[in-house]
Amino acid sequence: MKKLPYLLVGATLAVALASVQVKPLPHRVDLDASFDLQDEATSHAPSVVFTPDGRMLTATSAGEIVEFETATRKLLRRIRLPEEGTDAVTIEASGRYAAWALKSGGVALMDIRTERVVARDGSLEARWLAASPDRRALAVAHGSTLRVLEIESLQPVRTLKGHAAEITGVTWSADGKRLASVAKDGRLLIHAREAVELEVKKAAPLYAVAFHPSGRRVAYGGSRRSATAPTGSRWRWGTSRATCGCSR
Repeated sequence: MKKLPYLLVGATLAVALASVQVKPLPHRVDLDASFDLQDEATSHAPSVVFTPDGRMLTATSAGEIVEFETATRKLLRRIRLPEEGTDAVTIEASGRYAAWALKSGGVALMDIRTERVVARDGSLEARWLAASPDRRALAVAHGSTLRVLEIESLQPVRTLKGHAAEITGVTWSADGKRLASVAKDGRLLIHAREAVELEVKKAAPLYAVAFHPSGRRVAYGGSRRSATAPTGSRWRWGTSRATCGCSR
């Protein structure tokens, strides 16, 4: 199933849902499924996740996490973040943890079930955050530095190197074994533990990256229209207009 984009207009979050969940025809898409955030102060939603137990959680620009029941679109909870944050926010895939960068500096971690902050590190700097799907790690990017932390304690695990300019996007594979990053230096890096498993260098900056659910393909967004694989690479690359995909 392909991931589909979401749109936020005013305080209404319109989510494109695959109709296999709401209509009998799997090739049709319901673009009318909307979740009303009921908050005029919200201008955008920097993070949205669907959980396996049927909830949707979205972090809002107004400093809240809003929880819905996906099937009925019923608003279940509004959780106010106890400290003012930035747009660097991530919600872990099971819907238990949310981490965000604080405007005052540092990173905080909330247990969504109890609505309490369970970890905080005022020394961390973060422009991008990404929680691993296995609920073990938190990727923190600032400038050209990418760090991996233990999610429950925010203790450092390792620092990943390879970028020479500001990192513009990070994402985990579905199994949590690989971490991909893109940056203004035009590099796509796929990290497996402490090593760089794949590096692709483009002439223009890259701004977005996402793994296929299988973990065998990755797409990135940039301004060039082609890509090539290094000689001997186990990844085979195909080209499209503004993004590129790969498979193992």
